Amino acid sequence: MEVGYFVDVFENKMVDTIYHEHLDFHTVQPLIKLFDRFNMEVFKVERVSPQGGSIRVMTQKKKGPQNKDSSINQLVTLERELGLDKAKTLKTFQKQINEVRDRFYFINY
Repeated sequence: MEVGYFVDVFENKMVDTIYHEHLDFHTVQPLIKLFDRFNMEVFKVERVSPQGGSIRVMTQKKKGPQNKDSSINQLVTLERELGLDKAKTLKTFQKQINEVRDRFYFINY
């Protein structure tokens, strides 16, 4: 599966990539939990460039033939270091987005 990666949106303030076709951006930790609910596991995650930054998530049934890759822990660690697992970080990001929106609004009116 390939989905937009929220780390890229967050780090680069790429809010212009959020529109009707791209309303969701993901992080790795919730995807691990999601697949776990369906007796599946993530065994590798690759960062790729489409959509300004995406992740390609490889999964299998639990205890499948593939060994878990270190890429999973690396990206989960990055997301935690950025504070993406904290509501405070996301609220601050929302304020930053609102400031950009407000500046844009006043420039055009």
